[in-house]
Amino acid sequence: MTNTEKKTLLAEFEKFLNIRTEEPTVRRSTTVQTDEYEVGDIIDFTLKTGEEVSAMAMRKEADGMLFVFVDCLKTEYPMNDSNTNKGGYESCSLRKKLNGEILDAFPDSLKARMKPVYKDDKLRLLTAMEVFGKNPYEDKVGGEYLPLMGDIRNRIAFHGKDTGAWEWYWLQNTPNDSAANFASVADYGLAPYLTASNAAGVRPAFKI
Repeated sequence: MTNTEKKTLLAEFEKFLNIRTEEPTVRRSTTVQTDEYEVGDIIDFTLKTGEEVSAMAMRKEADGMLFVFVDCLKTEYPMNDSNTNKGGYESCSLRKKLNGEILDAFPDSLKARMKPVYKDDKLRLLTAMEVFGKNPYEDKVGGEYLPLMGDIRNRIAFHGKDTGAWEWYWLQNTPNDSAANFASVADYGLAPYLTASNAAGVRPAFKI
């Protein structure tokens, strides 16, 4: 084998190792082993930023499994740069960041498998209906209740994985009685809201 052939083989092997190491590992919720994810399964993976994250399988849908981050990202984000909810989630700057810099940090092998979860978006925020089973904000942002959110540990989230610090995180909803606020989930698991320019937790949802 020539040196060139050895270098080519080594490069292919390194490429294989990189692909293998970015694949998420699965923690099964049941003893039944299948090729598909089950509701309650948790996958662990590392973002390109080096941050370790986990996501829980929350709902099986016709085209895949909906996953939600177990905890928030370490970096907090505002919904908008100024205190306005004009245009709602559709127009907010956080939606753009979710599907820009945050999505770009996902492992390539996982990102390639992700399916649209909100229009053409690969990442989105949860809604009050999904988290609480009701929408106290009386806007038209709905969704289907996620039964696993009945466990308060699944409803609340840390500020980064396993940090021990509970975090407030954003929802898609906007209160009808305010032009400045977006809905959130408080660190104690209830449903207040925050002004749009506040930095708060981001707990992405995606589908594979």
